[in-house]
Amino acid sequence: MKCYVLKTIILGDCGVGKTTMLYRYYNGNFNYDNESTVGVNFVSKYIENNPFKHVIKLQVWDTAGQERFRSIIRSYYHNVCGCIVAYDITNRSTFKNCVYWIDEVRKNNTEAKLILVGTKKDLEQDRTVHYEEGVKMSNNYDVSFLEISSKEGVSHVFERLVNLIIDHIDNDELNVGSMKGIIHLENFESKKYRNNNNNGTYSKLLDNASYVRCCNN
Repeated sequence: MKCYVLKTIILGDCGVGKTTMLYRYYNGNFNYDNESTVGVNFVSKYIENNPFKHVIKLQVWDTAGQERFRSIIRSYYHNVCGCIVAYDITNRSTFKNCVYWIDEVRKNNTEAKLILVGTKKDLEQDRTVHYEEGVKMSNNYDVSFLEISSKEGVSHVFERLVNLIIDHIDNDELNVGSMKGIIHLENFESKKYRNNNNNGTYSKLLDNASYVRCCNN
């Protein structure tokens, strides 16, 4: 069985829910008391990409949205194969700034696959960005688009990003050998990671992935 290490990043303005999204995906919980990310947070998690019969080690960098950290974040663009650009559907300025984030990635990495994500879908009564506007922006930039809340739809974002990347790998549309954001492990010992209590599938946290805070000064 093939194993790919996929390096990805979450971008967006401060307060759009990037860390909440990642925390929810990481351990299935959500936390409304998250402090603003300082610098960059990192999560690593094994998953099984069933449609393609691959094992994926997904690495995700959660970035700070404040302008003072943008020079730090920019250094990560070259080393990823996938990117989630998030905005808050109740805050129009965060949506407008997605243009900046998408352009920044594309200027520095033309091969990375992008997904546009509208967060806080559960706050429909406070919505200032219509769903159709998200669709229009995603069409303009030729990227996938989803709306989610911290309780619903988070896993679909990461699943879609992984499937998008692996699909392009299998169709030889991404150069695995030269792309820094992808590592291909040929001799992966899949039996080490089997969860015997779950009918041979993979557990959600096979490698006891740790939520590591870095760059915090």
